[in-house]
Amino acid sequence: DSQSNAPAKARAEQLHPGSPVQKWLYLIAGAALLAAGAIVSAAPALGWLSIVLACLSCVGLGGPLVIQAVRDRTRVLLLMLAAAIALLALGKFLQAAAVLLIYDCSLAAEKLLLERTLGRQTELTVLGTIEPGRCGTRWIDWWLRWAPAFTILLACTAVVLAITAPLVLHHTFATWIRRALALVIAACSQRLLFSLLLGAYMGLWTAAGRDIAVRDARSLDLLAQARTVVWDKTGVVTDGNFQVERVQPVEGWAPEQLLALAATLERASDHSLARAVVAAAGTVPEVAVEQVAEVPGQGIAGNVSGTHVMVGTDSFLRQMGGVPVLEVREDEEPGTILHVAVDSGYVGYIVMADRIRPEAGEAVQALRELGMRRVALLSGDRKSVVERIGRELGADEIYYEKLPEQRLAELKAIQDEENGAPVVYVGDGVGDIPLLEAADVGVSIGAVTVKAD
Repeated sequence: DSQSNAPAKARAEQLHPGSPVQKWLYLIAGAALLAAGAIVSAAPALGWLSIVLACLSCVGLGGPLVIQAVRDRTRVLLLMLAAAIALLALGKFLQAAAVLLIYDCSLAAEKLLLERTLGRQTELTVLGTIEPGRCGTRWIDWWLRWAPAFTILLACTAVVLAITAPLVLHHTFATWIRRALALVIAACSQRLLFSLLLGAYMGLWTAAGRDIAVRDARSLDLLAQARTVVWDKTGVVTDGNFQVERVQPVEGWAPEQLLALAATLERASDHSLARAVVAAAGTVPEVAVEQVAEVPGQGIAGNVSGTHVMVGTDSFLRQMGGVPVLEVREDEEPGTILHVAVDSGYVGYIVMADRIRPEAGEAVQALRELGMRRVALLSGDRKSVVERIGRELGADEIYYEKLPEQRLAELKAIQDEENGAPVVYVGDGVGDIPLLEAADVGVSIGAVTVKAD
């Protein structure tokens, strides 16, 4: 939005005062004069013309910088101008113009880069504010905090070097002054800032090319520091394509009748289990479903043609309607169980099966090779199911039969155990948005989740 982009716009305008036409006119004219001076310098008889062209180039390139240096009192600009003036005093006219041209080009490039990122909803849009703690990566924040002291230190070192080095080492004062000027140019912290800014932007660009949307450039830096990852199960570690293995109704109900009733209610849900039930039931008559109440990862309840129906876990049916649920042994039914109740009466259960993604184990192994030392699997599913998938995944820890608020508490407990080290949470963006927001880095697979500020 316009408010969040205002700092970057202001910084982009400060990088080069004046209109875009004036900016490019100064830059192109200065570069052309410098090129002409370099060409003319090849002819000894026209050496004076080369000096004139180089001086005109310095005026065109350095004029806007002088105005900005006086107006903003920018240390970096003052050092650059001092270096250029010193080169002019040493008779290095072309070199002085080249220093100003390189600096002007880098300012123009940074301005274009900031303008290019203004439309992106990422923290990269505030990188140009030049405020420590507000930038996209910890390295840029660290550099902005220490850059002034670093610049002053190198500038003082350059002065000491220019005065003392000729007294104890070889070469003339002019040679060491030129070397000191090179050190001053290297001390200009804005160039390193620009390279860090460009690196962050290229990271976002590369991720976008691989269909990865990065909301905050700081996430790239936190990912490099993270040593703990917490995985959601359904739709992340598993492919989310559930299959109905078996329908077990109570006496007086047919399996087809039970499945059709559950599918009628599940059409109101977007959960992968619900979609699997609807697909298994096939054609279901259009029936009005009212007063729908859904608890993500637990179950759904609603009125189907005046009949109150609940589909979900055993704990969901007990909490929502006090329904006595049939105890299903995990060794007999190892899959995910959906219990069904009608008007507070238990009518049966549906056994669902899901399979782990083929690439999940490879992904965990690749993360370990990159330094990830702790892998946890967090789910609301039954113990036997989570244990089986955890073994296949190679997880260090498993958390099962957790309600949404319990999963959030477990994630925060893991963060506390890590003592401030970044923790990554990988989910599907369906029913786990609070966990994605609470994690230091939230990764949503198959969905884009945007947190409203």
